[in-house]
Amino acid sequence: MYGVTFDGSWTSERKQAVARGVQLVGDRFATEIGNHHTATSAFRSIYDEGVNFTWGSEHATGDCAIVMSGGCTSNGHQINFWSMAGDGDDMFAMTGNVIHELGHAYNNGLGKAPEKDLAKWTNWTSIVLNRRLILRTNPECDDCYYWQFNRDMTATETFADMFVAWTYDAWNTSTDPKNVLAVDNAQSWLNNWLPHNP
Repeated sequence: MYGVTFDGSWTSERKQAVARGVQLVGDRFATEIGNHHTATSAFRSIYDEGVNFTWGSEHATGDCAIVMSGGCTSNGHQINFWSMAGDGDDMFAMTGNVIHELGHAYNNGLGKAPEKDLAKWTNWTSIVLNRRLILRTNPECDDCYYWQFNRDMTATETFADMFVAWTYDAWNTSTDPKNVLAVDNAQSWLNNWLPHNP
């Protein structure tokens, strides 16, 4: 229904995480696009070539062809996983990891224009150096990812993590004025690149 396909050996839990992540992204797109879109039709309208999820290296291209762990997105319709955040025992983290990679696919589908724009955005330096101002912090545990799925301070990884925050509408809710301003700025910037209700 969503135009999603699988290759490789997927466990039922991992497939469930993909299904849940795709549904949540579709729901958010449907809410923002409106016009009687369902989660299914909204997802398919954005990822119009479909999305293939592969467990392992098959179909991976470019930088993803040499990755051996985590997840990597080659283009707008190919996502590979070798492991997942919270793999096997934390469905919420696994689902977030899927959404993060769908954020990369969305960015790639637009020729990486969002990450290029983010990199030159006037507020970029403050956002990248203070991602904690806009993104919710992770629980206090080793390598647990809930809201931030890559520690690299790059435009592409920051955009993918912002895509997770956008999907869940889960930003850093601190009442610190610095956080409020940073979140407002980030959301205003995202409105240029993600569908939103005016």
